[in-house]
Amino acid sequence: MPRPVPLVIVEGTDEDFEAALVAIRTDGWELRPGWETVDDAVRPGLVFFGPVGNDRSAALATMAAARGAGVVVRACGSPDVTSSLFEDLRRIGRVDYRPAGEAERSPVELLDAEQLHLLDSLARGMSVSESARQLPCSRRTAQRRLADARRMLDVASNTEAVLLTRRDESSP
Repeated sequence: MPRPVPLVIVEGTDEDFEAALVAIRTDGWELRPGWETVDDAVRPGLVFFGPVGNDRSAALATMAAARGAGVVVRACGSPDVTSSLFEDLRRIGRVDYRPAGEAERSPVELLDAEQLHLLDSLARGMSVSESARQLPCSRRTAQRRLADARRMLDVASNTEAVLLTRRDESSP
C-alpha cells in the first residue's frame, strides 16, 4: 500500500515551517519550492512547498495535491484563505494542520455552527430529519453537512463524530 502524500498547513513560526520540511525530507520525500511549477509532471514522491497568502496560491497548492503531489503550506493569508484551503485539501486526503500558538488544534474547532448543531441534536437522540427542521434546512442538506463534518473529523459514522465532539468538549 503506498504511503499517503503529506498535506500540511503550518500557521506557526518560520521555525515550525522549516521543521515540517525537515521531517518530510527525512521521510524520503523530494521537496520542490513554489507553486508555479505545479503544471510540471507530478511524479511519486514529490512535495511542493511555499507560502499561501491569497486565493491564487491556495488554488495552485490545491491543484498540486489534486494531481498527487504532497504540499507543505506556510499559511500567511487571511483566516478565510486558510480555512478554504483546509477544506479543499480535506477533500483530497488527511491534512496535518499546525496552527500558530497551539501545540495541536482539534479538528472539532473547524466545524461550523450548523455542523455542531446537527451533531449535538443527534447526541440528544434526535433524527437527522428532526435536526434539519430545527435549522431549518432540508434533510438532504443536513446529511451533506454531516458528511462534511465526518470528513473533517476523519471518522466513518455520525456516532463517531458525536463521540469526538463530546470528547473535545470535555477536554481542558
